[in-house]
Parts: sequence; C-alpha cells; structure tokens
Amino acid sequence: MSCSGPAIPDEAVTILQSAAEALVLADTVTQANIAPEYISMWAIESE
Repeated sequence: MSCSGPAIPDEAVTILQSAAEALVLADTVTQANIAPEYISMWAIESE
C-alpha cells in the first residue's frame, strides 16, 4: 500500500524512533514502528 500524504523528514523519523523505543521500554505500548511514510503503535492490551 502506498502513501499519498507527505513523508516524515529523516530528522523527525530519528527523533520519533527514539521516542517510540522509550514508550516500548516503559510498557506504554507493546510495539511501535516509525518510517518516513507512517507511524504505528499498539496499545497495551489491558487498556
């Protein structure tokens, strides 16, 4: 599936990846993926 919206700049992807890793380590989300065309996160099942 392709994205029709704007891409996330490389610098922002780097920052968002660090934030996503911190959320996973803190058990705030179970999984997070950051790429230039998308951001996805999965909530903790108990929420």
